[in-house]
Amino acid sequence: DIYTADNTEISVRLRPLRSVVTEAMPEDMSLSTNPITVLKLGCEGCEYNVVPAWSEEQFQSIPYIMGDLHWGYIPYTKRPSSKRAADTNGRLCQHEAFAEHAIECCDYLDLGLKFVGSEDVIPMTVKDIMEPNLCDNFTEWAKVNHLYDIKDDYGWFELSSMAIP
Repeated sequence: DIYTADNTEISVRLRPLRSVVTEAMPEDMSLSTNPITVLKLGCEGCEYNVVPAWSEEQFQSIPYIMGDLHWGYIPYTKRPSSKRAADTNGRLCQHEAFAEHAIECCDYLDLGLKFVGSEDVIPMTVKDIMEPNLCDNFTEWAKVNHLYDIKDDYGWFELSSMAIP
């Protein structure tokens, strides 16, 4: 069988990021003395739960985030609201690892970038590093994938502290 967004459903057990990191750390280490410096998001759509759940302080404390955005992969009836998409995409498109290849970042061409390891302010935007021609069909892609017209989170599982014991 060929799996597509129309015939595939993935169930993922979600846990708070802090619990995963705490579990993976040796007993003699802690997040307060060893903060997260690199985070790889590879959760096939759960970024729309994980990223909005972070406070601005938590989000800004992670210098380098990489991964993929999966808006077009999530079946239409299961997508979160367009507001949730905008909140997530806007945050992640600040990171060069997303900005250079995610079509969702075409909505944020003038957004300033967050670079790792640089003490200087580097005035670069998403459009400065994006793959050539990535946004050529963005308007059509956004329309076909309902980027702007999903009013609420009906059908979307929202991560909460009560979701997983």
